[in-house]
Amino acid sequence: MKSREVSMRFFLICLWTLFFLNQFFEFTNFWQILFNILGLGMLMVHLIEYRVIKNKITHLNAHSMYHFYMVIVFGAVYWWPLVRDQSPTKNRN
Repeated sequence: MKSREVSMRFFLICLWTLFFLNQFFEFTNFWQILFNILGLGMLMVHLIEYRVIKNKITHLNAHSMYHFYMVIVFGAVYWWPLVRDQSPTKNRN
């Protein structure tokens, strides 16, 4: 895995962690609203990503729920390498 992918995954895990911690601990009103908006926005974007990309990644193997969870958590960081590697030209930058 490239260092950019690792850093993006780390960033997304930190955002999800802040979103979930926000549900259990009291932050100040500004941070509570910010983390809720970021978390819900990220969830909506990743759900739309999964809906759009579902047919391209679910035929890779039978673990469609695994793909669903990974797209919800990591978004394009997870599915972009899968789609790129199965393309016939395999253009890599």
